[in-house]
Amino acid sequence: MNRVLAIVVASTAALALASEVRAQTANRDAPSAADDADRRGPPAPASPASGPPAPASGPPVGAPDDRPPAAPPDLFVAPTARLLPAGAVYARAGVDTGGGIAIGARVGLGDVAEFGLATTDLIRHTTDGGEPNHVQPYVLAAFKMGVREHLIFPHQPALAIEFRKSFEHEIAGRATRVAALQLTATKHLGSRVAVHAGAVVWDASVRRDDGTEFALHERPIRRQLRGYGGVEVAAAPRAQIGVDLYWVPQFDLTDARDDVVLAPSLAWGVRYRATRAVQFESGVRLPDVRDVNLLEAQIFGRVAIATDRARAWLARRR
Repeated sequence: MNRVLAIVVASTAALALASEVRAQTANRDAPSAADDADRRGPPAPASPASGPPAPASGPPVGAPDDRPPAAPPDLFVAPTARLLPAGAVYARAGVDTGGGIAIGARVGLGDVAEFGLATTDLIRHTTDGGEPNHVQPYVLAAFKMGVREHLIFPHQPALAIEFRKSFEHEIAGRATRVAALQLTATKHLGSRVAVHAGAVVWDASVRRDDGTEFALHERPIRRQLRGYGGVEVAAAPRAQIGVDLYWVPQFDLTDARDDVVLAPSLAWGVRYRATRAVQFESGVRLPDVRDVNLLEAQIFGRVAIATDRARAWLARRR
């Protein structure tokens, strides 16, 4: 596990360094405004206007009108402290080579909170002690609130606390539920790098046919508490690369016992913004890095749509 993490983090850092060196080289080699003016010579005299001015061709890439309506609330598997603007809606759908399907949507509330519903393909189970399988569809509701960067004091990271809770889902004749309370911090290092880190407390329960129940909170807190994090780098004006680690429940529903363990999931990939509102994500995910089995690695693909039209509509009617 440590070797995989070291390789992925080192690769991400190398790509970030190469991107920064390329940007600095381009800036150093670019001619100054004074040199460019000397080469062009004195400006030509203005000619009388022969008609109305030509319309603008649109804002350049990176201009305010080209910025996305909302930043993704998550990286690939780990949450971030970013919050959706008030009235903004973010929807995402994806599949992976393991047969998992994930669909979700969130809406921003007052620039300080957001609410969402989603199906996740991260929860897995086993009934015979063998390789775990996806639990589909496992539906989660989420509420997150927090503050943006630099709001309270200079250099303060963005901070968010989020609660996620599932609806009851039946697996092998047992009713299961999960819930998570997590605190996340997000800090931008310059204009290209963002670091995310946090801690999560998971809870889960399994209710059997005879009415007896197993609950994770009955075990020591060390079985519930985990740390997570991720790094993302702007490698191009419309593309980011990233790597993250998160922990998710895994149900062991063998005949001899019912148990829940937390499995570390590692993912790395790229996010490409095709238009102002539409972006694509793709990468690789290891569902459980405790057992580095590349045959269990999954390639995922997602499409996300962000819109602030509801916010604009409400603003016009104030």
